[in-house]
Amino acid sequence: MQIKAARREPPNKARNPYAATFCYSVSACYHAMPNNRRPRSETRPLPNGAAGDALETASMANPSVTVRSESGDPVQLSDLRPVACEPLARIGGRNDGGYVVPLDAVTAAKALLSFGLSHDWPFERDFKRRNAGAIVHCYDHTVGFLTALAYSAGQLLRAIVRLDAGHLRKAFTWADYLLFFRADRIHFKQRLWRDRDGISVTIDDAFGRLPRGTPTKGTPTFVKMDIEGHEPQALEGFSRLIGRHHPVLLVEFNPRCLVDLQRQDPLAFLKQIFAFYPRVRVTSAFEDDETLDSAEKVMAYWERRNREITATRVLPDRMLHFDLVTLK
Repeated sequence: MQIKAARREPPNKARNPYAATFCYSVSACYHAMPNNRRPRSETRPLPNGAAGDALETASMANPSVTVRSESGDPVQLSDLRPVACEPLARIGGRNDGGYVVPLDAVTAAKALLSFGLSHDWPFERDFKRRNAGAIVHCYDHTVGFLTALAYSAGQLLRAIVRLDAGHLRKAFTWADYLLFFRADRIHFKQRLWRDRDGISVTIDDAFGRLPRGTPTKGTPTFVKMDIEGHEPQALEGFSRLIGRHHPVLLVEFNPRCLVDLQRQDPLAFLKQIFAFYPRVRVTSAFEDDETLDSAEKVMAYWERRNREITATRVLPDRMLHFDLVTLK
């Protein structure tokens, strides 16, 4: 659980926008952050139990405890009060294939539609572990049992040559494919597209394949879309499904991939999303967690963060990508 706390300002005191909001996290939330890194705002683990009670208890026990805002002003813990709870967790792997998402959206979903797999499905596995009742339908035309078998053989060869246990585990991908994709976990060897040409299916087709009555009106569906820059084409025609299925959309925002591979305008793609939803939550592997309400703000934020991260030489220029989670 995560508590946001707002500072109570004394009368007639000028409000400091940088000192007004602070974030306290229980240990479980802190360890779920990417690479176990602390957010830019000051965070501290709280004891187990109700987070609000923990904050109040800490304040009463030591009212002189202070935290420091981004502006550097010390603030007493006793001056904070909880205003919202927003649990987050990393679903899937630590690197590619893992996403930081709101847990409420995961546990409330009756179905997961996953577009883009490769030969690894940690997100889908973790999603199902956290929500055993959800139906899982996956789409990727580049993956199948035969490709998983070939991939496994390559991983086995690498394990022998490099004496690497990680490659050895991946050598059993073919068996994992057979074990995971069964019952209500189904893989369709098709691609998501704007039309039904060849092996393509549309968003309408994907929702239409869910069992009748699941989801019904008002029942949320979780949609994960990570299809290497083809997202704009896949989103065409999505608007008419919003009112009927109320999906939560998790989509990768990778401007370099959109421009270099698909010749797509990243800002135009963001405007597609904001045509359906009023806000998005922006997360990344670099401690980003922002809620923004326009395509222009997301684009500007990506450009600023790209410059900052490129300057540290952690990533080459334009390699930064965001995970966007839509909000109502």
